[in-house]
Amino acid sequence: MFIKKKPVLVFFVLYFCVLAQLSPAAAQTRSNAFAFNTLGITDGLSQGMVTRILQDRYGFMWFGTLDGLNRYDGYKFTVYRHDSKDKTSITESYAHMLFEDSKGRLWIGTVSGGLDLYDAETETFIHVNQQQDGVNSLSEGPVNEIAEDLHGNIWVHIHNNLDKITIHENEKTGDRKFSVHHVKIPFTTGKSLLAITKNGNIYFADSRAGILYHLDDEKKEDWSVSFRLNDNQQGIEKHDPAFYRILQLVEDKANGKFYVFHLGGVSRFNEKTGALEKVFRNPFFTYCDTPLRAVLDKTGNIWFSSPLNLSLFDTRTGNVTNATAQDAKHEALIKSAYSTFIDRSGLLWIGTAGYGLLKRNIRSESFHHTGIDANYLIKEADNGKILIGNRGLIKEIFDKKTSSLNYATNTESKQLNQYLSRPFAAANGADWFADSNTLRYQDKILKQTIDYKLPVQTNKEYTEIIQSKCKDLNGNIWLGTTQGLLRFNVMDKKWTVFRNNPLDSSSLSSNVVFSLCLDPLQPKNYLWIGTSGGGLNRMDMRTGKSSSFTTKDGLPNNVIYGILNDDAGNLWMSTNKGLSCFDPSKKFFRNFDYKDGLQSNEFNRGAYCRTKDGCLFFGGVNGFNYFYPPEILNNTAVPQIVITSLKIRNQVVPVQAKGSPLSKSVNHTDKLTLAYDQNFLAFEFASMDFTYPEKNSYQFKLMGLHKDWINAGTTNNATFTNLDPGTYTFMVQASNNDGTWNGMGTSIKLVILPPWYMTWWFRTGMVLLAFFAVYSFYRYRLGQALKLQDIRNGIADDLHDEVGSNLSNIYIFSNVAQQKEKANEATEPLLQKITDYTKQSMEAINDIVWMINTRNDRFENIMAKMRTLAAEFSETFDCILFIDLDEDLNHIKLDIEKRKNFYLIYKEAINNLAKYAACKTVWINMKLDQKKVTLLIRDDGKGFDMANKKTGNGMLNMKKRAQFLKGDFTLVSSIGNGTTLQLSFHV
Repeated sequence: MFIKKKPVLVFFVLYFCVLAQLSPAAAQTRSNAFAFNTLGITDGLSQGMVTRILQDRYGFMWFGTLDGLNRYDGYKFTVYRHDSKDKTSITESYAHMLFEDSKGRLWIGTVSGGLDLYDAETETFIHVNQQQDGVNSLSEGPVNEIAEDLHGNIWVHIHNNLDKITIHENEKTGDRKFSVHHVKIPFTTGKSLLAITKNGNIYFADSRAGILYHLDDEKKEDWSVSFRLNDNQQGIEKHDPAFYRILQLVEDKANGKFYVFHLGGVSRFNEKTGALEKVFRNPFFTYCDTPLRAVLDKTGNIWFSSPLNLSLFDTRTGNVTNATAQDAKHEALIKSAYSTFIDRSGLLWIGTAGYGLLKRNIRSESFHHTGIDANYLIKEADNGKILIGNRGLIKEIFDKKTSSLNYATNTESKQLNQYLSRPFAAANGADWFADSNTLRYQDKILKQTIDYKLPVQTNKEYTEIIQSKCKDLNGNIWLGTTQGLLRFNVMDKKWTVFRNNPLDSSSLSSNVVFSLCLDPLQPKNYLWIGTSGGGLNRMDMRTGKSSSFTTKDGLPNNVIYGILNDDAGNLWMSTNKGLSCFDPSKKFFRNFDYKDGLQSNEFNRGAYCRTKDGCLFFGGVNGFNYFYPPEILNNTAVPQIVITSLKIRNQVVPVQAKGSPLSKSVNHTDKLTLAYDQNFLAFEFASMDFTYPEKNSYQFKLMGLHKDWINAGTTNNATFTNLDPGTYTFMVQASNNDGTWNGMGTSIKLVILPPWYMTWWFRTGMVLLAFFAVYSFYRYRLGQALKLQDIRNGIADDLHDEVGSNLSNIYIFSNVAQQKEKANEATEPLLQKITDYTKQSMEAINDIVWMINTRNDRFENIMAKMRTLAAEFSETFDCILFIDLDEDLNHIKLDIEKRKNFYLIYKEAINNLAKYAACKTVWINMKLDQKKVTLLIRDDGKGFDMANKKTGNGMLNMKKRAQFLKGDFTLVSSIGNGTTLQLSFHV
């Protein structure tokens, strides 16, 4: 609504006052009482004047107000306001018009003439006005209507002008350009209305003149008159040009109908033929300063904000009904109705002129709430009237036909007391009665009365022992008491008491029984029992065994005051936390509370009744509810599910902010990549069903972490802490308030990047570095070994060439000197010693040269030298030699130290043979067994006494060298039996 140069408040005062005088017929319309819930500024709405309402393709509700555009997800409002420092903010905070096109784009029209396109991905606004040059700019003035034609062009009704916007969108770059064409209209001044129907017909109404035009040729901009309001036909001589004569245009897309609300009634057109089908005359429709805000619901009613009221037009009958509020507190809000909307689940939303939002509570209308006083007794009289009171007194009488509740007079109370003393069961000409503490049998034929004493004692807390009673199909009497469940066998007159046994899970769950109900499907077999604190029990009357249902199974509360069955076999129960409907076949509970229209969450024992026509009554602390179960319809609308927010370390992540991982809104993000230190995160989500959002349920799982779904109940968020680096998929599903699930749900891929030291490239680099280090170390060791080998070979060559050569010369010269004739006896011993030492030195040098030469590391060379040394010994001492060296040792290598120590042990042993053994035969044997070398040297010489023999340096050296080899060394000898030496070591 646009009021030029007038304050909004002044306009409404003038508007309502004038219309109250001009439309007395409005007070004569019928009224229906409806139940509503409210949403206002205390709930997060930015301002109370709600100008427009819309639900977008994702399910979000949008509300235009005088101070901000509001998006609602059922839990919180997100408010968009103009920010002069932010070019992407909305043009103006006064959002006057909302429209969603066929591509799901949201358009916002403002009073100042701005037209914005909301970018849902970035949550920013594109200003169409600022995209144009002076020639193709939008018309000036407030945006009153926005519509879309079949070609995707946007038509904007701005003040008294009509503009067509063509959108040029580059799919690759995402850039948009707008071109504007000013459409020629058939009138120049006055109030106007725009409508484009599903079939593509474009209508433009001169509301002040009462003429509806149709655009016949868009290129030529030719218009024809589809409807003209005739003053004489309507019986109206004059009209004020300040008021509307055509009040609103409403399309019924499903049935191809088009309604024109106008002065004196409503005209219906057939969209296919363009013919006027019917005119509904009704004096309700009179002058109006603003077009009616109207919306069609699924039942064929058009809801519209009328002068001083919210009204309904029945498209089948043409009747108009004023809506009233069941709650008197909402009456003022109803009378200030300004905008209307029906969401996808059929829920009615009403925007008020200053009081926020009303949301229709359809279920509350079915749970009829009557009375304000607590009651403990409800019974049906023979005439169908409902008697309300307590166990000893009828206080009120309720008439369902007129929905009237009246206090009972003293006379009426006395007359109605008969219903308090009626039997609860009858059979074979006899009646059964039960008061608070006695079971009584009364034979009407014999006029005989028998009292049966209860087999239990009075409970101090409950002076009235009997709380409920019933008779089963076998004739047995069942009494629910404060001391357990009692069964009286009418045949043998015996009592059976059923109590709770903590050690028996099949026993009664509580000893206080408030209510009893035979199973509606198998009344011969099962009895349903409502307890105090033990929930609901089902007893098999054949065995006495019970199974229980508690809050863990879905009950709202474990105190069950009353149980009633409906015609569908469901059980309805009153508790301390509302009503519960239980489906025994599916074992499923549907729970209702005061938000559904109940008198309170707390009900009272004894206050429940099922009437002859199947109506259920339950009483509580604030009156009573009555309803027909089939009218408590299931909400079968499958809700959309939207991820509404991402939090990292409890901080909401903004879109496209510096350092933000979100380049798009989280709802439009398919893949989310986070750093390793952003692994403390939470998702918020919402089921886009607004009937009772607080009762919507959720389940989620994080693929890669969870195998099964996590039942979140009504909690609409999921938090994850310290997620390991990796790839996950967050999945969430939602239900509406009645458990209708969206099995598809929604999901987002989540990638937690590892820290730099855990990345693949770092690990690959470390592996390569380690490989390079090992290889470098290997090359270094190899180089060192080669250097050492060169040094060893050089030393060997030097010893051989220099020292060996010199010793050879000395040896030769000493021999020559001994042979000289001139040599005398005095010098001969000295020369002999020189010769001997020189020979020994030469042998030692030869051994050293042989040992340090790397070519001799192989056992093959070692064994060759061993054979040579043994052969020299054998030849010198004329000794028989048996030598057997294992050829498997050929490929084995010994390092220089091991080779030196092994060979010197062997050489010392051969030298000892030469010096001391005086043997005729020597056996030398060497074998390889599993990398263990065993050398055995045995002779048949003279031997020695090991006990008396002093150990020389040779023996000690052999033992030390054996220890260096980490081997075992043994020497065994005795006089006359030769000597045996054995050496074992691992290679």
